[in-house]
Amino acid sequence: MRVSKLKVIFLLLFSFSLNIYGQSDSVSYNMEDIIDDYVKENADQNDPNPSIDLIESLINNPVDINKACIAELQAIPYVDLSIARTIIKQRDSFGPFFSKAELFFIKNIPSELIEKILPFIKVEIKSSVSNKTKANVYFSLPEKNYIRFYLKNRMTEDLQTRSGFSEHKFTGSPYHFYNKFGISYGNNLQAGALVDKDAGETSVTDFSSFYFDIKNLKPLDYFIIGDYQIQFGYGIAVGGSNGFSKGSEAIIPGAKKCYTAVPYISSNENNFYRGITGSISFNGFNFAGFISKNKFDAKIDSISGSILSTPLDGLHRTLVELSAVDKSSEMLFGSSVSYSYNNSITGGILFYHSNFSNPFAPTSTYKKTGNNFDYYSFFYNIYFENMSLSGESAINGRSISSFATIQIAASRDFIFMSSIRNYPYNYVNLHGSGFGERSGATNNEIGFYAGFKWRTLLGTVNFYYDQFSFPYASYDNPLPSRGDEFFFGISSKLSNNIRIKLRIRREKKDYSEANASQYYIMTGIKYLSKIELVYKVSSQLQLRGSFTYSNFNEPKSNKIEDGFLSSQEINYTMFGKLNIISRVSFFSAASINTAIYDYENDMAGFLSGNIYLGEGSRWYIIFKYDISNYLDITLKYSETLKPNVKSLSTGYSTIEGNLDNRLGLQIEVKI
Repeated sequence: MRVSKLKVIFLLLFSFSLNIYGQSDSVSYNMEDIIDDYVKENADQNDPNPSIDLIESLINNPVDINKACIAELQAIPYVDLSIARTIIKQRDSFGPFFSKAELFFIKNIPSELIEKILPFIKVEIKSSVSNKTKANVYFSLPEKNYIRFYLKNRMTEDLQTRSGFSEHKFTGSPYHFYNKFGISYGNNLQAGALVDKDAGETSVTDFSSFYFDIKNLKPLDYFIIGDYQIQFGYGIAVGGSNGFSKGSEAIIPGAKKCYTAVPYISSNENNFYRGITGSISFNGFNFAGFISKNKFDAKIDSISGSILSTPLDGLHRTLVELSAVDKSSEMLFGSSVSYSYNNSITGGILFYHSNFSNPFAPTSTYKKTGNNFDYYSFFYNIYFENMSLSGESAINGRSISSFATIQIAASRDFIFMSSIRNYPYNYVNLHGSGFGERSGATNNEIGFYAGFKWRTLLGTVNFYYDQFSFPYASYDNPLPSRGDEFFFGISSKLSNNIRIKLRIRREKKDYSEANASQYYIMTGIKYLSKIELVYKVSSQLQLRGSFTYSNFNEPKSNKIEDGFLSSQEINYTMFGKLNIISRVSFFSAASINTAIYDYENDMAGFLSGNIYLGEGSRWYIIFKYDISNYLDITLKYSETLKPNVKSLSTGYSTIEGNLDNRLGLQIEVKI
């Protein structure tokens, strides 16, 4: 877009004044706040140790607000349709941004929200002003092409002996090693590698991952060699592990992009591709292609050679677990073509073929069988003035799986969303990762979701209602079942130093019980309420307290259970270099029906998920010392005590006694 001379003069003066504007492009952000607000509240409780690689990746690869479309802006944490639309309108009306700090002058975006998104965005300028003589004047921010080096080494150890070691079932040492390396040149070249060894495994390189990434060298969007994840549309045909699910944010983000690929360098040993992927764009068209050949763990029938199961825990500690390592492989290739028009309409099609070295055993009428599979998908985003329509439909040759959603921004403060999903029982896809009641599942579910987000004077309110059914038997339930769920949450800033959050969730869901002759359906109702208060005493000291109450009842049998989790946390920084985080929790939950799932701080780059079941206490303390701008050391000690039991955990993870404690050390180098 052509920029007027008047705006060029103004923005040149504005750019010189950035050092006067207190917190502009260098606004400091608290990673802990981002993790608490965005990751912990929306993490999938099926992942006990979720990586925050996605957040770190967004910070290391921020979105250019001068180029991003609405879908790309909505991929930024905290940005909804209304905010994305406002940024686009500002850019279209006044030309490209010269600084991130310009966002503070847009009256329809709250300054608190801008401070939250600053780590995830950037501004790249190369604009021109042409006069009648066609002389060009170029204004651009200086580009710094420099080499950045990153190294993270982590070691953790259980201080109590688990039965797998005492019974000599585990083949390796009790240490868990994690080593991650990255190097980049400017904003266009990146490379990284990771090696990981779980406790009990023999090799320190039991799992390894690597990538080399070239990006934003037009017309090339990206070109990745090595390990990567891809997602198109809403992930029904192919989606990465960083999908979206129900959480404290009632407005599900629009399709992140109609096409996206990111390097994969995570310790999760599943759901990634190993090979080559690339994308080019011109005149509104995008062409993407990918090819992968990757081995995976599988239990193979010794007679037929069929795949009986695919272990997903990534553990290779015992002789039985080692017998399944890399026993099968998959060859996959595909491509996508999409077209975007004027930031208003985007649509695309996808095809990919998957071939497995071994066929899947025919365990039931609608499970995956055979070893060759083809998938087709159509995805779209349509944006109106204050409304968007988007969705995806995918075909596997037997059925069509689909998801569609509408968002309406009634005002800058109120956004409504509704969606419908229809995942047939015979749509089976190992690489799909859709939105639904079951994490990532894209089959045997029909659901309707409605929710809104409302910014009020009292705080931000999120509400949703979700109704779902499983027409056929599922893994968790041998009979057809149904259920519904509603959520209400409010987050309020009582003052500059005090924030309060309230969360209420109710879920009514069928489950199966069995007697001597048959299964029968029971209906359970679970309530979960949580209140949290955060008090920032000073720039060095922050206090956090929370209380969670869980209640379960089954009307037919008059079964009533309850549980609670009470936590107090302190976050203190000494001398500007030593950060101390400590948390003490007390809990009580009689059964898995009232068990409370919660995340806690861990080494930088990870969270720890815990299921609080039974009666007891847990506490931890973290010391993080910034030795220099280039070197950080983190130490964590954690301890769980259940005084009324004689052993903890089950199977080879059993600990004799009622104490489970762990010590971890991490070293980070950034140059």
